[in-house]
Amino acid sequence: MDCKDKLKTLLNGLLILIMLVTSTDAATLSVGPGQSYTTTQAAVDAASPGDTILVQSGTYYENVNVNKQLTLQGVDSGSGLPVIDAGGSGRAITLNADGCILDGFVAINSGSDDYDAGILVNSNNNTITGNTATGNGAGIYFHSSSNNNISGNTATTTQGSASAYIRSPAATQLQAIPPTITTMA
Repeated sequence: MDCKDKLKTLLNGLLILIMLVTSTDAATLSVGPGQSYTTTQAAVDAASPGDTILVQSGTYYENVNVNKQLTLQGVDSGSGLPVIDAGGSGRAITLNADGCILDGFVAINSGSDDYDAGILVNSNNNTITGNTATGNGAGIYFHSSSNNNISGNTATTTQGSASAYIRSPAATQLQAIPPTITTMA
C-alpha cells in the first residue's frame, strides 16, 4: 500500500469516527414520581428534537408547550392516563412544532378563551391519538394547522363552546367539528 492509499484509508477512518461521534440517537425521557423529571414541561425543555417523553400516571398542574418535534406518550402506570391540568388558565397542551406525536393524555381545566383549549395545535403533520380533552374552553383546537392524523380522541366541553375547532388560513371563521366529537350541555 503506497502513501496515497494509506492517507485515503486514514481519512476515511477519520470521517467515519467523526460521523459516529457527532451522530445522536433519540433519547427517552421519563416524567413522574421517581423519574428523571417531575413535570412534562421540564422534560420538553430538556429534550432534543426526535426524543420521546414518557409521562407516567398522575395529575400534572402545568401548561405544556411543545416547541420541538417530540413524541409525548402517556403511560398508564396503574392509576389511569396522565392528566395535564391547566389550572383554569391558558392551554393544557400546545403543539407548536411540526411532526409531533401526542398519545394517551387527559387535558383538563384550560382557560375559557377560544385559544384556551385542552389541546391547541398550531403546527402541521402531527399525530394526535387516544387523548381526552374535557372541561376546557374548547376541547381540541386546530389553528392554522394541516395534515394532522387524528384518531381515537374524545373531546367534550361544558363551557358552551364547541368540542373541537378547525381554523385554517383560508377559513374566515372557526368551524366546529360535528358528530364524531360531542359537546355536553
